[in-house]
Amino acid sequence: MILWTPEATKKLYGPKGKPFIGGTYKKKLILHTTEITTRLPNYTAPPHLTAEILEHDMVANGLWQHIPYDKAAYSLRENALEDDYWTWQVEMNAKAKDIPNYPEYVYENIAWVVNWFVENLGVKAVFADFSVMQYGMHAPQRMTDEAVRQFEGIMGHAHFGLDVDEHWDPGRLHVPKVQKYMVTAPPPPPPPPDEEEEMNTLKLGDEGNLVLFYQAAFNGWIDEYNLGNDKKVELNKTFDEDFEDAVKFYQKAAQVEENGAIDGALAPALARFHPWFQGLKAGGFDEVAREQADAAHTRLDGLHAI
Repeated sequence: MILWTPEATKKLYGPKGKPFIGGTYKKKLILHTTEITTRLPNYTAPPHLTAEILEHDMVANGLWQHIPYDKAAYSLRENALEDDYWTWQVEMNAKAKDIPNYPEYVYENIAWVVNWFVENLGVKAVFADFSVMQYGMHAPQRMTDEAVRQFEGIMGHAHFGLDVDEHWDPGRLHVPKVQKYMVTAPPPPPPPPDEEEEMNTLKLGDEGNLVLFYQAAFNGWIDEYNLGNDKKVELNKTFDEDFEDAVKFYQKAAQVEENGAIDGALAPALARFHPWFQGLKAGGFDEVAREQADAAHTRLDGLHAI
């Protein structure tokens, strides 16, 4: 997991972050506005990241990170699910009332921030409704705790705290403008296979912990997309015909060659769904899954990229 945005300058305050302690593991990016535009706030309750979105060269001169991404930040009320797995918070140096009317370069900056969390931390590029953002505990945009827990994607402070919070930041964000600038470059093509990569391919007949690891990852993929328990494979450490068919099923969904083998190109894509990497146990990482990962990680080069 990436803990720090490389383009950001570290600016640490007293609070160093608090543990994520629960929730649904539905990833959320929460946008705030600081309501100041000329300086970095002297936070007592810092977010993960501050973005000076009014700065023309924001990426070079206006990104400040205060909390690593494996810890919860503080910009929401403590009873507003800010320590829910995984909820990340960004304060934008801007005013909520002005958000709809900021020029295009500001929206390019906002899109850069949002896109970073989508590409690097796996936040879904799905936006809550920012068209009606009002002040008050009973404002129409506020969501129940359960609705917040189930949401995956990009939200505002104003969506939280029904009957509790009054904030309305970041204001009426013009979502289509953000989306216009969220153009994600396609991933580079995998390198052509060479002799060493061919040796590192998992295929029919192989056995051991690495097979077990990818069997668990395949089942995690089935769970992630609710494809049905009947599609899951037996965790038997054997790359048998059933698992070969399962790999082909995944390859078909991923629109890659359906050869039934796991090589250094396919490995990181499938490994993302392993329970250890998704952190699916509410009390922390599953130690059995960790052991599987430790036993498996040295064989396929692709796994090192995760």
